[in-house]
Amino acid sequence: MIQETAYAKINLTLSVGQKRTDGYHDIDSVMHSISLSDTITLEKADATTLTVVKGSAPEGRDNLMVKAAELFLRKKQLPGVSMTLAKEIPSQAGMGGGSSDAAAVLRGLAALYETGDSPSDLAAMGASLGADIPFCVAGGAARCEGIGDKLTALPPWKGLPLLIIRPQTSESTARAYAAIDALPGRLKDNTGSCIRA
Repeated sequence: MIQETAYAKINLTLSVGQKRTDGYHDIDSVMHSISLSDTITLEKADATTLTVVKGSAPEGRDNLMVKAAELFLRKKQLPGVSMTLAKEIPSQAGMGGGSSDAAAVLRGLAALYETGDSPSDLAAMGASLGADIPFCVAGGAARCEGIGDKLTALPPWKGLPLLIIRPQTSESTARAYAAIDALPGRLKDNTGSCIRA
């Protein structure tokens, strides 16, 4: 049995570029892990299952955890995994809850089945499932470019005073980015502006 902690993240800065042909947007962001987290337990099994023991999240193939597990197990030709999730990170809050959970599953499976995959291997695998997953594999602090898959590690900001207030309303990333795309006078490319030399 393996237990993984999936830490939430925040974007300290975020510049959103144009929508790409693959449906993603190029971004330039400084992401930072925070202490708010979900807890994931994994055990070897003949089939892949997910049980939510705290909080609310889908338990089927709509959950990124299940997609990450199926991808990893298929690539490694392994049987399955029984997963439990204790959910604390709010959904649709821009805090990477689903991505962090998927990243934790990849880390946990690599440890559970002793496959020897490096963090960069897992990040590359996770990038096909979600743009925040590469950052969430290692966490800490990083400048994230491309779709979020080009990472430059930064020193974590120790003791960062932070108050997060989440309203009762939620908005999907897709709808938020679509609203940005619809802004009048939208620049063709405003990435590259989150850090100035």
